[in-house]
Amino acid sequence: MTNFDDFFVVPMLSRDFEEVFQKFLGGSSGRSYTPGGYPVCDIFSKEDDTTVIEMALAGFTKDDITISVKEDRGLITIEGKGESAKQPLLPNRRIAKRAFKQEYKDAAGKLDLTKTLAKFENGLLTLTIPPKAKIEPQKIDIL
Repeated sequence: MTNFDDFFVVPMLSRDFEEVFQKFLGGSSGRSYTPGGYPVCDIFSKEDDTTVIEMALAGFTKDDITISVKEDRGLITIEGKGESAKQPLLPNRRIAKRAFKQEYKDAAGKLDLTKTLAKFENGLLTLTIPPKAKIEPQKIDIL
């Protein structure tokens, strides 16, 4: 089962560091984690140890989103192209389509990041990350 102390949001300079310290120092015994910030995101584990990241991205299209994996560092990066800061803000606007970059780290190395499946439907990005295959010990014959 994925331990959410092993799979966490990589802190960005603009993040609330109090939340990050609470995550590392306080730990979590649950099967799900919801990091704060923008965009809204949930991380949870299924019965088969598959980890799912769901991110609410209203107003984005799949062409606005880039997902990359650095397996050697255990990182998944999700970036969204938002509206230009030069565009004038509309009065009373409540839904933002801001540019963002979120990084998630598999600190325990238990997930097969290269087999991540991504689906974007109705403003919800879903990443499904399977666990690494269990490596069975091999018997070595003595000559």
